[in-house]
Amino acid sequence: MPRDSVDLIVGYRHLEDALDALLPFSDLLHVYEEIPYLAVRCEKGDMKALAGQPSVSSVDLSHLVRAYPTTRSPSALWNLARIGAHEAHQLSRGEHACVAIIDTGVSVDHPELALRFGELLGYNVISPDRPPTDRNGHGTHVAGIVAGESTGVAPGCTLYAVKVLGDNGSGSEADVIAGLEWALQAGADIANLSLGSSQASRAFEAMCRRCHEAGMHIVAAAGNDGRGADYPAAFGDSVIAVAAVDRDCRHADFSNIWRTNDISAPGVGITSSVPGGYESFSGTSMAAPHVAGSLALALGTPSLEELLGDHCERLPWSGSDAYRDVFGAGLVRADWLVRAARGGEKRKRLLADKRR
Repeated sequence: MPRDSVDLIVGYRHLEDALDALLPFSDLLHVYEEIPYLAVRCEKGDMKALAGQPSVSSVDLSHLVRAYPTTRSPSALWNLARIGAHEAHQLSRGEHACVAIIDTGVSVDHPELALRFGELLGYNVISPDRPPTDRNGHGTHVAGIVAGESTGVAPGCTLYAVKVLGDNGSGSEADVIAGLEWALQAGADIANLSLGSSQASRAFEAMCRRCHEAGMHIVAAAGNDGRGADYPAAFGDSVIAVAAVDRDCRHADFSNIWRTNDISAPGVGITSSVPGGYESFSGTSMAAPHVAGSLALALGTPSLEELLGDHCERLPWSGSDAYRDVFGAGLVRADWLVRAARGGEKRKRLLADKRR
C-alpha cells in the first residue's frame, strides 16, 4: 500500500449510490454481502470527501490486525491431557464439524492436517487467485491445535484455511471481515480467530454479530498485552473470548485481563504443527483453538455455548482482579462438555421414546 493511502471501511445507505460516489475517489477492496459495509483504499487527502457523501453512513479506518504468538518453548502435549481431550475422543472426534482457521493460511499438506481438508481447502482473501498457503507458521500451529492427528482437540473435524494475514503475521481488518463472511457463506460451523487489534470498526462488530445470529460460533484470542480490550474478543456475546493459562493452570502473565473474557485454555508451551515440522508456541493464539476444538467435539448440541461455560473447571485465584475478568468461567474441559452433550442427547431420546 502506498504510504499516502489508507484503507477504510465504509457504511452505506444505498449500495449503488455509494459506489457511484466513492469510486471516483478510491479503489474498491470488498463489498460485504452480509452487512451494509464496503472497504476502499484512497489517498489520505480524500478521506473527508468520502465521509461527506450523502450515501455514506459511517467511515472507519481498517485497523492493523496481528496474530498472537509470543515465545517458543519446549513442551510435551500436556495441554490435551489437561483439558480431558483424550477422554473426550472416546465419545467424539468432531467428525461432523467444520472449523475455519482465519489466520495466516495453513500448510494443508502437513501430515497432522492433510486428512482434515476436503476439495475446498479454503480461501485466500489477500490473493484470491492463489491457495491459502501458510508461509508464517502461525495458522498451521493454530490448525494443529484444533484438528491435528496427534496434536489436536478435534482430530476428526473438517478444516477451512482462510488466509487473511500476510507472511509477517499481520494484515488489514477489512480482510479479516471478508474472511469471516467467506467462512459463513461456505458453511463453517466454527471460526477461530487467533488474532486481534486494540481498535475495531463498526463493520467488524456487525459481521461478528451477523455470524453469531446465523449460528456460527466465533472463538477469539483475548490478546497478549496483559490487560485491556482486544477485538474481536471484546465484542461481547457474539464472540467467545479465550484467555490463556500455563500447565499449572495459573494465569499467563501476557493474557489480557478484561471483563469480556469467557473461558480459559492452555496457552503456554503448546506443541503443534508448523510448515515442515513442529514447534512450541505461547500466546492466547494457542488458547483459542482449544476452545474451537472442544466446540467441534460437541457440535449439534442445543445451547452449546451455554453448555461450554457451565462445564468448566474452577481455577484457584487470589489476585485483586475479578475471577471472571481473568479466567472467564474457568478452564475449558473437553471431556466434561462432551459428556454433558451426550447426556442431553440421551435424555432427549428417552423422552421421545416415552411419547411414542
